[in-house]
Amino acid sequence: MNMRYSILAAYMLLVGMLLKFVPSKIEGNIAKTKLCPFCAKTIKADALNCKFCNRILMKQVNLKLIGAMKKDHLI
Repeated sequence: MNMRYSILAAYMLLVGMLLKFVPSKIEGNIAKTKLCPFCAKTIKADALNCKFCNRILMKQVNLKLIGAMKKDHLI
């Protein structure tokens, strides 16, 4: 009887350790996406336009341009 509990405890420990890493991967994927402000579909966080409604996300475009200008020391 004690052997069964030992095996069950070891199994539960293994499953618990495996599940510890699953939420971190899920959270990482969520952080890499956002909602399109026009159609509310999920798109990549660094997208310059929405692949569903084809609208240009000007804030992202402006941030990319500013980043490129800083990199080239134009600002």
